Amino acid sequence: MTYLVLARKYRPQTFEDVIGQEHVTRTLENAFELGRVHHAYLFTGARGTGKTTCARILAKALNCEKGPTAKPDGTCSSCTEIAAGTAVDVFEIDAATHTGVDNVRELRENARYVPTRGRYKIYIIDEVHMLSAGAFNALLKTLEEPPEHVKFIFATTEPHKIPVTILSRCQRFDFKRVPAPVLVGHLEKILASEGVTMAPAGLGHVARAAEGSVRDALSVLDQILSFAGRAGGGPAGESRPGGPSREAQGPPLIVSEAQVVEVLGISDRGTLHALAKAILGRDGATCLRVVEEAFQHGRDLVQLAGEVQRLLRDLAVSRIGGAGADDLVELGAGEAERLRGIAADAGADQLLRMYDVFAKTIETLGVAGAPRLGLEMALLKLVTMEPLVPLDALVDRLEAMERGEGGGGGAGTGTGAGTGTGARAAAPAPAPARTPTRADAPVRAEAPVRAEAPAPARVEAPEPEQVPLPADVGGDPGCGDRAGVAVAPDARWGAAEWKALLADIAAERTFVAAALEHGALVELTARKLVLAFSAGEEPSEDYRSIARAAARKKLSPMIDVTFVKHEGKAPPDSLVEAEKKRRGEDRDARKKNALENARVRDTLQLFEVTDPRAVKTRVED
Repeated sequence: MTYLVLARKYRPQTFEDVIGQEHVTRTLENAFELGRVHHAYLFTGARGTGKTTCARILAKALNCEKGPTAKPDGTCSSCTEIAAGTAVDVFEIDAATHTGVDNVRELRENARYVPTRGRYKIYIIDEVHMLSAGAFNALLKTLEEPPEHVKFIFATTEPHKIPVTILSRCQRFDFKRVPAPVLVGHLEKILASEGVTMAPAGLGHVARAAEGSVRDALSVLDQILSFAGRAGGGPAGESRPGGPSREAQGPPLIVSEAQVVEVLGISDRGTLHALAKAILGRDGATCLRVVEEAFQHGRDLVQLAGEVQRLLRDLAVSRIGGAGADDLVELGAGEAERLRGIAADAGADQLLRMYDVFAKTIETLGVAGAPRLGLEMALLKLVTMEPLVPLDALVDRLEAMERGEGGGGGAGTGTGAGTGTGARAAAPAPAPARTPTRADAPVRAEAPVRAEAPAPARVEAPEPEQVPLPADVGGDPGCGDRAGVAVAPDARWGAAEWKALLADIAAERTFVAAALEHGALVELTARKLVLAFSAGEEPSEDYRSIARAAARKKLSPMIDVTFVKHEGKAPPDSLVEAEKKRRGEDRDARKKNALENARVRDTLQLFEVTDPRAVKTRVED
């Protein structure tokens, strides 16, 4: 007796038997009821989703002796011949072996003749994308205006390879992958007909391995039943394909999850769940032990890596999507609930980052010489990943540090030492050779800096050197005098007060102080503060407003802050230029000291260097 595989034995014979493609079957049934059957159809979709099956059912519906009808009886001579593949008016053509123009010409010649026995001549061309460009062009005219007795049904897994001119002449139906729950229910019915009971977890493994293909699922099921001890298909011709099977002989066969796992060469769900707990619990030893067991049992480690990647995806989906995403986890609501329990203490960002890191790590695992090592290192990378601090938390922390609420010392209090902006406020005003915004930088031993105490804010200081202003000097309007201010209107201050003011501004707004450092102090009195800036160095209007407010708070409420332009590359006595000058002088001094060193002189004499001035020395700041 000839064995008939499950995929052929349980091939659907009517539109109602087709699972997972209701959008296709309903449209075709309605087309028959309304008399709107098209002359050309294109069925596209993944393998094993029912394209060729629906094409045969459509052919039976067109040529059934009781039709055309959406429900062929399946018992008339036309239906039985089409089901057996012996109908003389239904031509099933494999486009992979009929790719040329001559084949299409022959088809066109035969299409002119009326059908021999049936109502229509039906051409089912499988994998139609394999036709050559010339063959497609030869088919165009016949496809657009075929004889009334001709129907075309095309099937393909790659519709993007079909010319647009062909697509526009067909009604296109896209077949979907069958969802795992639907496929599991279909497999349960078939197993019940065969007298077999399979563990629910095992059915889930089969559905997941099939990836939405009914034919793949039934092929895997055949293999599992053979492994478990009984062939499930039965002899050919014992029952009508799609109908109930004979009564099982002997006790019913029970297939366990372990047997399914053994045949598929995958890891059971318990092992994967334990691995997920180990990853999230930072248990590297358990992760390595899982890989070791898979390796010792001869499992495909690349396949195991894919299972781990899918596991991380399911964890993220079940954790982020909640109960509303149960249908997105292919093993059903129970599996999703277990995954949510595992990922309950993990953050959504952490799970997404783990998936991204793992996916990038195993990209080359399939071509690696030692996939075990790559998988182990990928798992250890997940185990040792540190959680990320949210960006908004970092922003809040930085803002708190700018306000002096964190990092060390409050801004502007003048008490305690610390880091960050609070330290700048507590630091004394530096000597002219240093800038206030660099008060918290480490000082090198070879370049000591002398710090002097800041001058009192309202103690008269020597008048600064005045910078001649160009003829077109312009400034911003200041504020008028205020009554009741205990500041002498003719008080004049100098560089010390200006640097103290910069230190106060730096404690609150570092970038504002850095921008003001590029200016040169022209004049500073109780009523007027004049700063000169070169072209391109002028502070923005927001920075100017901050400088005015700080000067009126620190020095005098009646002070008028004016910003003027300076002709030249930079004001000669700006703090930035003063710092560059100081560094240059310091560098020259250290270079001179180095050249006067006895060892340096001996080295120059060894290499016969007669002009020490030509020697380039490296001097660190």
